[in-house]
Amino acid sequence: MQCPKCNARINKTSIYCNNCGFKLKDTPSKETKEEKKQPVKEKIDITPEVIDTYIGVGKEDLKKKNFSFLAFLFGSLYYYYRKLYLEATIFLIFDIIIFLFGGAKVFILNLLLRLYAGFTFKRHYMKHVEEQAINIINYNISGKKEDALLKAYNEGGTTTVPIVIISCLYLFSIFSLFVYVIATDDTLTSTETDDTEIIEDYPEIEELTFEVPSGFLEDKRSTDTYKLYSTKDKYCNFYISERYLGGYDPNRHNYGQGSIDHLKVTEEPEEILINGYNWKFESETTKTSNTYNLSYTGDYIQYNVSFFYITDESHAYCEESYEELKNSLELN
Repeated sequence: MQCPKCNARINKTSIYCNNCGFKLKDTPSKETKEEKKQPVKEKIDITPEVIDTYIGVGKEDLKKKNFSFLAFLFGSLYYYYRKLYLEATIFLIFDIIIFLFGGAKVFILNLLLRLYAGFTFKRHYMKHVEEQAINIINYNISGKKEDALLKAYNEGGTTTVPIVIISCLYLFSIFSLFVYVIATDDTLTSTETDDTEIIEDYPEIEELTFEVPSGFLEDKRSTDTYKLYSTKDKYCNFYISERYLGGYDPNRHNYGQGSIDHLKVTEEPEEILINGYNWKFESETTKTSNTYNLSYTGDYIQYNVSFFYITDESHAYCEESYEELKNSLELN
């Protein structure tokens, strides 16, 4: 080989001419030659595999991004199941607010919330999964595919722990409410309307005892000195009260005083004997109703009994109830 400048003979491997010092050519290093001989590896995208591993159960259905019947039926519980903890908690809070303050529109509002969850869950969930998959790949320090898939498996998938906890809390709250109702609501031991209650067999006012006819319920406005009873349809009712005659007593509440006086009568009250005591009796009859009044005056207390009923198909029943009440009046 000759030098192109001075035509001196040189070796093929020479970089400079030994005669004139002319630089012949750049010779690639050994490493560069070896690198050129090695084939270039293509970078493989593992994102789809990471996404599938992160989703776990039901990945084919969730990828369709159509209506989710599971989100519609189970609401926040399904969000928890899929580890969307923030979204699940927000959904649960809305559920509670609707239940407490929805009033008559509870069903409609809850249905709208469930429909929203059904139509949006899959799209929202898949967006969340794609973001998590990209983060797992970007922060995969080792660069190994196996490490990325393992992390996706641990962070994604499903869980039943929150569902079990919420279900236990729900059952506990239902049980507590049931116990509270039993302990505080006396309607569980009665058959009366909202303003009445079951009464004892032989109630009393001071020294007067009486038997309440069957079918009559005590009004909650009754006191120790004033007892009011009525049937469920309110067609028959009566009250028994006491009137203190020994001067004003602030501890007594005298309702229905002077039951005899309020009737428009022109004759002296009739006296009838009831269980050994003489009671004053008066009655008033109109086209639509009957009223019977009984009054007994003792040394310091006057007892008044007033029985009222509407004259209709229950006329016979009310008459029998009046007779039953009258015959049960006992002064001790």
